[in-house]
Amino acid sequence: MSQKASPVARNHELKKGEIKEDDDDYVSDSDDDEDEEFSIWFELKTAWKQHFIAIFVAFLAASMGFFHLQEFTSSALLKNILPHAHLESYRRMANISFCDSSDVNEGYFLFEIPKKHLSSLESHYEGDEFGQQELKCAQAQTQQGSLLKGLSPLYTTPTLEDITPIVSAVTNKNEKKIEAASLSFTGFGAFNLSPTPKLLFWDGRAVDDQRLVAEIPPMESIGTATTPGQSFSLTPVYDASSSLQRWTVTADEPILVYRSESEKVKDDVLQHKLQLQELNLVFAREYLIQTKRPWFSNFPRPPPSHPFWPADYLGQTHRVTAGDGDFTLKVSSVAPRVLEIDNFLTEQECQTLIATAQAKGLHPSTVVGDSAKNNAMVDSTTRSSTTTWLSRTHHELVDTIYRRAAHVFQVDDAVLRHYHHEDAKYHSLAEELQIVRYASGQEYTPHHDYVVPSISDPHQPSRFATLLLYLQAPTRGGETTFPRALQAHNHDGLVVPPLTGKAILFYNLLPDGNVDDVSQHGSNAVVDGEKWIANLW
Repeated sequence: MSQKASPVARNHELKKGEIKEDDDDYVSDSDDDEDEEFSIWFELKTAWKQHFIAIFVAFLAASMGFFHLQEFTSSALLKNILPHAHLESYRRMANISFCDSSDVNEGYFLFEIPKKHLSSLESHYEGDEFGQQELKCAQAQTQQGSLLKGLSPLYTTPTLEDITPIVSAVTNKNEKKIEAASLSFTGFGAFNLSPTPKLLFWDGRAVDDQRLVAEIPPMESIGTATTPGQSFSLTPVYDASSSLQRWTVTADEPILVYRSESEKVKDDVLQHKLQLQELNLVFAREYLIQTKRPWFSNFPRPPPSHPFWPADYLGQTHRVTAGDGDFTLKVSSVAPRVLEIDNFLTEQECQTLIATAQAKGLHPSTVVGDSAKNNAMVDSTTRSSTTTWLSRTHHELVDTIYRRAAHVFQVDDAVLRHYHHEDAKYHSLAEELQIVRYASGQEYTPHHDYVVPSISDPHQPSRFATLLLYLQAPTRGGETTFPRALQAHNHDGLVVPPLTGKAILFYNLLPDGNVDDVSQHGSNAVVDGEKWIANLW
């Protein structure tokens, strides 16, 4: 499920019969007035019959189409055309308190920021009528000292003892200690605090092995992951060979910041963004100290408004009753939060989706940019599959999957629909269904599904959760990996074998509003056969 802007949805197109009138039917070849009069009345009568029949057929077809459309899209399409409720009540400063900073409750932590950042806080409270009292408390604190003290939500990463109660009981009895495996990946955030866009490159293992990671807009950031010790360079857009700054990534330095000494910020909008980023970096430092996790979201970012399935320990199960069946969700990882769902799709449904995707046509999968804006980049060394997208209205089975997914996401089916109405202000929370084919030898190296929006975006949209569906399992290979999943004595993290009809649900955000850096995942190379999957964000 996604809060990211997605491709424009298409409405149903009902076929309409065309009535073609031939002018020759209305021309008489007789010069006789009586015959002409008779001919005119005869042809008018004939034309009336033809039109009546055509009108009746068109009315019948339209009625059938209307009721079919009602059944296909449900009455939800006719309601809720105003802004989604979760966005109407959305407040970016929700759950941030400056009035009760002396009383730290469970689930919150105390942070401090220099009072010079008060103007940035004030801009976040603009239009927030419910947060004005908190703002007044923050303003009052400026008279008391140089630091503003606030409370922010805190999510505590579970330990292995927390998530494996049975193993913990055994090891405690034997007086052994379980230890998390040392994993090989680390996440990092790259900040471009300059007034012009910059390119971020991975330097590679050789001189000519440089690869583009992303273009970072001015005063914005991106999040990604790599193995410790890898080198990255920042360059101007107009000259990728000229390195402005080079970083060697380590787990101890997850935040990489570029500030330009030669470029002056003259634009008021960019100057405001710079101030917001400086505030964000101060909060990130406080968050890292408290949680031992890097802050890769943009402060402030409230906790997600959608519910999480509890994942308190490995093997925990939940039962979902959907309109067309019951499903069991089983926790296979707590950090990141991953749940597996067997038999989410039937074999026939899998084959229908594959055939539908083949009929539409597939193209090389992209790793950077937006294909809708013609700025997407294909990198076969990172992602070597082929892809197509199916809108919810493309096929009745796709609509069924969205309905089923709504139960898994624990949301109203209405928020997964697109609305075309003059009063509609927000798009669906879900993107189009992505169908992906992996041929033998193809893979997708570990990556994140979350996105980091603009620092100034008031809604901070990002992909909340991912539902991955296996449509066809290869003979060998093609496992889905979570290389940084919290595991005991397993340096590969979580490895999920593909099984036709199975689904995986995982969350890209944490309950405190931060992105989940360890939700990084990938697809091992297919060894034999083909692998088909579908992604719903």
